[in-house]
Amino acid sequence: MKSLNEIALGYKTDKSNMWHNYTKLYSVYFEPIRQEKIHILEIGIDKGYSLKTWKEYFPNAEITGIDIIDLKYMEEDRVHVFCGDQNDTILLKKVNEENGPFDIIIDDGSHKNNDMKNSFDCLFPLLKEGGLYIVEDIHACYWEKKEDGQVFIDVL
Repeated sequence: MKSLNEIALGYKTDKSNMWHNYTKLYSVYFEPIRQEKIHILEIGIDKGYSLKTWKEYFPNAEITGIDIIDLKYMEEDRVHVFCGDQNDTILLKKVNEENGPFDIIIDDGSHKNNDMKNSFDCLFPLLKEGGLYIVEDIHACYWEKKEDGQVFIDVL
């Protein structure tokens, strides 16, 4: 059976040890529940590499992704995709009602403080008891960012 990192490398997701190396830590928490019938939500799915990673790694899981870009074409057996903003609490609650409650929520969305906070405030109370809420790329909160041609620093 392939490791989480091997699967992530195969799909070229940035979660592998070739980039962020999140798979090393994720394996500690995910391996004990790998075969369970769980529900996973990932905010920010970009090219869908991590959706494919989760589907292969968790053979009995239902995987749901949300992205601000319409990526419904990525849907397949056990993979559900919603289009919308991670600040849209109506959407987040709808996703939870239709596909939750979630055992794992991964925020890999905008990496903006307010967005992460708003999603957390809405979804954390809906997380299955004992579930995992993960926010990736917190370091990006401290990077200088450009928006509409203006530079700003987004800090916690």
